[in-house]
Amino acid sequence: MRLKLKKRKDKKSGVVKQAKVIMEVKGSTAGRSRGYGFVEFRDHKNALMGLRWLNCHAVTSDEILEGLNDDEKKQVDNDLGKGRRLCVEFAIENSNVVKRRREQLKQARTKRTRPDNEDTGDVGESENKKPKKEEATTPTNPDDKKMGDDIKRIIGFKRKRKHAKK
Repeated sequence: MRLKLKKRKDKKSGVVKQAKVIMEVKGSTAGRSRGYGFVEFRDHKNALMGLRWLNCHAVTSDEILEGLNDDEKKQVDNDLGKGRRLCVEFAIENSNVVKRRREQLKQARTKRTRPDNEDTGDVGESENKKPKKEEATTPTNPDDKKMGDDIKRIIGFKRKRKHAKK
């Protein structure tokens, strides 16, 4: 057990995997925060600890101004931090997005570990692109489509029965 904890602490990655602030985009300007964001933690335990600490945490003006330079500090209204508290809750992730993100991480790791050879890299990339185009252009069988529709119909019936029982 202690070895696992040591390995976690020795890792170069922190508790937070990813943090995003959702911004309003108006024209070409950088935009302004919509007032919410997303934080992805490494594991459930850390997410729960973060949730407990952040929920109803009073935001102070010092915390708002912490990472800003002098010009940015002048632009920020000091009234924003008064009386504001964070509201935090768990969010369900889209499995397709998570899967795509994992694949991108794997590809990035393989690119870092693979030696950079210009001749072999260009050939490998063109070979990988060709089968994808062929797969996209091949027409699907109408039988396969009908089979998918049948499965969807059966799932719909099951859902109706389940909701009717409640």
